[in-house]
Amino acid sequence: MLRITEKKNVMAIKNLFTEADMKAFEPAEKVGIIATVTPEGLPHMSLLTSVMAAKPNQLTIGEFCQGKSKEYMRLTSKIGFAILTLDKKLWRGKALWTHLKKEGPEYEIYNNQPMFRYNTYFGINTVHYFDMKETTEGKALPLASVVKSALLTRWPKAARQRKSGQSAFAFRRKIIQWARFHKIFILHRR
Repeated sequence: MLRITEKKNVMAIKNLFTEADMKAFEPAEKVGIIATVTPEGLPHMSLLTSVMAAKPNQLTIGEFCQGKSKEYMRLTSKIGFAILTLDKKLWRGKALWTHLKKEGPEYEIYNNQPMFRYNTYFGINTVHYFDMKETTEGKALPLASVVKSALLTRWPKAARQRKSGQSAFAFRRKIIQWARFHKIFILHRR
């Protein structure tokens, strides 16, 4: 049963992936951030590109090296995820770890992807399975909000430095250098 909850100015929440969502997650070229909790209750995040929707209600993660994130996933069973595809669509959601397998159709799919198939050193050795609890619809990444938040995060630090004796010109120059470094184009006059 597909459940969708929608509020004004909030992404719609659903409990199943659509066929379009599943197709969007197929390529290995995407950004997947998986968040879980350590035994001490601290957040733990990992960048894992091997995230895939195996079924409308199931998420999988391919493991090619053993790290703490997989240990914490099994221990707590709860994860949060964010998936950003190359066309800048973003999905967020929650899932529960159920089991792992070292063979099967998903294992074959992962190891036939060029990223893992032609890797001389290692391929996917384990597939972790998760039951979907909720996910958002794939929406365009709000780049304007990202830039605004990045600038608002940077300005208080720069303002504190300015109070400590730096000139307004130095403050402006640091903001422009930061923006150029992060590939944010700002028009300014000389």
